[in-house]
Amino acid sequence: VRFNTENFRILSVGRLSKVKRFDIIPSIAKELKEHGYKFTWYILGDGDEKDQIISLIQKHEVSDEVILLGEKANPYTYFAGSDLYVITSISEACPYVLNEAKVLNIPIISTDFGSASEFIDNGVNGIITGVNDLTNMIREMIDDKEKYDNIKKEISAFKYSNEEIMRKIEGLLDQEVITDD
Repeated sequence: VRFNTENFRILSVGRLSKVKRFDIIPSIAKELKEHGYKFTWYILGDGDEKDQIISLIQKHEVSDEVILLGEKANPYTYFAGSDLYVITSISEACPYVLNEAKVLNIPIISTDFGSASEFIDNGVNGIITGVNDLTNMIREMIDDKEKYDNIKKEISAFKYSNEEIMRKIEGLLDQEVITDD
């Protein structure tokens, strides 16, 4: 499936499982569609929930808006072609996909799981929101060009460097170790 460049492009990536909560995407898409938004929401990944998600896409009549792409060896071309990355998860331990989106300068909306705030400075380089407000936050990112551009500008300053991380760790290791002695 080729990216439709006429529409606002939303991307979600992950295992199609209950914890990732991709099953809410078709109803969000239906609401966006009913409000006249022109978008395509691509989902990269495969898993146990695929048939249920397909059924929900059909039920909500959003097969032109929500596209299941399956697993891809190189998901980064899909990131690069996206306007917004949305994470719908109930929980995530360490969502590296958020840093991948930031490295590729894609604004992010994430549900409010425990570690989200470790990766997103809410309102600065992305949005953290409750699941019930996802639709409104997506609408806001599409409608509010200034807000979208400000978040995109903040993300463009994001630099991910293993060398920098290693220097910080080495600096910590070089510090005097505090003991109870």
